[in-house]
Amino acid sequence: MMYRIYIDNDMSSETYSTELLYSPDRTELADGHAVYDISIDKELNSAGSAKFTVPVSNKKYGDIEVLRTMVFAYWDASLIWVGRVLSITYDIYRNKMVSCEGCLAFLNDIYIKPFLYGGASTTRTLSQHFSNIIAIYNNRCSQKRVFSSISTDFPDEFLSSDTYKVSGVTSYKTVKEELENLLSVNSSVAMSVVYEGLGMPTLIFAKTPFRTVRNLIKFGRNLLDFNYDNDGSGIFTSVIPLGDDNIVIDDENYAVQSSSLVQKYGVIERTVQLDGVKDRTYLQEAGESIMNAAALGDHPDITIKAVDLCWIDPTSAPEFIEVGDAVPIENPLFEINHYYLCTKISFDFENPADTSYTFSYTGEAIPSHDEYKPPPEHEVTSPAYMKEESSLSNYVLNTEKSIAATEQADVQRPDSISVSSNEVTISYPGYEVTYQADGTGSSRSNVRSSVSVEE
Repeated sequence: MMYRIYIDNDMSSETYSTELLYSPDRTELADGHAVYDISIDKELNSAGSAKFTVPVSNKKYGDIEVLRTMVFAYWDASLIWVGRVLSITYDIYRNKMVSCEGCLAFLNDIYIKPFLYGGASTTRTLSQHFSNIIAIYNNRCSQKRVFSSISTDFPDEFLSSDTYKVSGVTSYKTVKEELENLLSVNSSVAMSVVYEGLGMPTLIFAKTPFRTVRNLIKFGRNLLDFNYDNDGSGIFTSVIPLGDDNIVIDDENYAVQSSSLVQKYGVIERTVQLDGVKDRTYLQEAGESIMNAAALGDHPDITIKAVDLCWIDPTSAPEFIEVGDAVPIENPLFEINHYYLCTKISFDFENPADTSYTFSYTGEAIPSHDEYKPPPEHEVTSPAYMKEESSLSNYVLNTEKSIAATEQADVQRPDSISVSSNEVTISYPGYEVTYQADGTGSSRSNVRSSVSVEE
C-alpha cells in the first residue's frame, strides 16, 4: 500500500497533465519528491481538505500556486481525493505549508441567477432541479472543473409525491449554497463524489447509505481506538420551516416539534430556509423529516481506528469503506451494536494506522450473530503487510517521514524487524510493537536500554 500526490497547474489546457509531487518510495524521495506532515480529510456533504508541507528541495516547489494548482491524491492506483491549493504559508526556512480544499468547493465559484421554471405555476422534482443546477455549473465553470457526470438516487417519496417540488431559485447564491438548501429538505439525502480515473469525479446526490458494508468492526477484535463525542451544540427540539417570502406551515402552528426531544431537553427552536418552496404542505413534510433526523442526531458521533480500515487488502476485500457507507460496529462498553454511517475519513499518509473514521448513528441494529454471516471475502483478514517479510519491510520503509530523505529532521527508524508464523515484532529505540498475524490486535512494550554511566 502506497500513497502518492500529483499536481497539475496548467489552467489553460483542457486536458490533465499531472506531475509527481510526493512519493514515499525511497528512490523518488531522494530524487526531490519529499513532502511531509500530510493529512487529507474526505467528508460527507463537505468539500473536505488537505494539508502538507513542501520543502525547498522538492522539484515541484515552485509549481505550487494558490487556486491554480490542482492536487490529486492516490492510494496505490486508486484516486482518493481531488482538490486545489487554497492557501500557502511560509516558515522561516521558506518551506511551504499548503492548505487545500476539496473539489466540492469548486461549486462556490459559480453563482446562480434567480429564475422560475416556466412561470410561477411550474415546478420540478428535486432530482430534476439538482440536474439543472449542475448543468448550469458545468456550462459556466472552467473546463478542468467540470464534473465528469452526476448520479442521483432519491427516496421513492421524493419522486412520487406532488409536494416534493421546487419552483426555481429565488435569490443569487452559489451552486453549493443551492445544493445545501436541497440537502436541508431531507436527512436521508447526502452529497459526495466518486473517483473513477484522472480528472474530476462523479458528483453523487443520493439517499444514504450509498451502500452497506459488511466488514464488522468489533471491540476486542480489530478496533484500535474509539472516541465517543457527545456534543449538545447542534441539538434542537423544534424547527420552523420557511419557504419563499418566509411563508410558514400555518400562521398559528408554524413549528414542528419532536415530543421525545422536548421532553428530554425542553423547547429549543431552529429555522430552516427552503428557497423555491411555496407549498405549505411541503413545509410540514420537510419539518417532520428534519425532526426525524434530529432524533437520530441525539446520539453521539464516534471516531475510530480499526485494522480492517487501515490494512485491508483491496484485491480480496472490495468493500473498502468510503464516506456514505453504513458499517456494522460493536462495542459493548458503550452498548453499541448498530450500523453507523461513515461521514468523514481522515487519512494519515505517514502512518496509515492512524487514519481515522467518523460515524453517525443510523438507528439500524446489527442482526443477531446467528443471522449475521458476512461472505468469506468480507471477513476480517490479516493485514496485507503481514503476508510476507518483504512486504513488511517495504511497508516500514514507505511509511517513514519523507523529510528524512532530505536530512531536514530526525526520524525514528526501527532497529529490527522479526517475523514469525503468528506475529510480527518491530523494535524501536526504547520500545517494541508486536502485531498479531491473525489480525486480532497489537501491543506495545517498553524496552530498557543498556546505559553506561561514568562516575
